[in-house]
Parts: sequence; structure tokens; C-alpha cells
Amino acid sequence: MTLLALTQATTTYGATLDRQGKFDAAVALAEHNIFSARNISQITGLATTTVLRLAPKSEKTGGRFNPESLPHLVRLMHLRANGEVDVREAKAAVDKGTSTTFAARLTGIPTTTFTRYVKEARG
Repeated sequence: MTLLALTQATTTYGATLDRQGKFDAAVALAEHNIFSARNISQITGLATTTVLRLAPKSEKTGGRFNPESLPHLVRLMHLRANGEVDVREAKAAVDKGTSTTFAARLTGIPTTTFTRYVKEARG
């Protein structure tokens, strides 16, 4: 499962996960070294202190992230997989509150490319 798919599944079905399921999701998200403890807390619904106990803090993690941007990032990745691009999806993700740098790291799209998508969508 890709990081983006794991993040979306955890966000979508997190309310139905039991406590151990949330712990497992937090550890799986932390293993990718992209999310901060605060980001993982937002995604799983666990307290930040609980996330820090489950997964030690690593360098260069975190950033401005809003789980509401996930559907846009997932659609963008599906389109890219088919050789298409809808720059409006990149802009919508950023407009929801996720930084271009964090969205680029999460999707694997180069930051310069993601930034260009957002600029193209803004016209």
C-alpha cells in the first residue's frame, strides 16, 4: 500500500479502528519519515504524546498538512498514473491548507513540478 493510500484509508476509516488499529496505523505512517507526530495525530485521532511514545521523532518530518486535501492528492496521483494531469487538483490541495512542499513529498511529485501545477491552475 502506498503512503498516500495508507494515509487516506486511515483518515477515512480511522473512526472505525480500535485503539490497537490506530496504534498500528500510527507506526506504519511514522515508518515513512514524512509525517510529524502532530500530523500522525491529526490522521489517526491519537494524542500527540501517544504517537511520540509509539514512534520516536525523526528529522525532516512534518509540515503544513490538512487531511481534507487527501482526496485531491489521490485524484492527482491517479491521473498521473494514467499520463494525465489536472493542475486544479494540486491547487485544491494547497487551498485546503497543505503546503506545496509537503504535498510534493507525500505524492512523490518533485516540488518544482507540484509548484508549477499550482501556478498553472492559478493562471
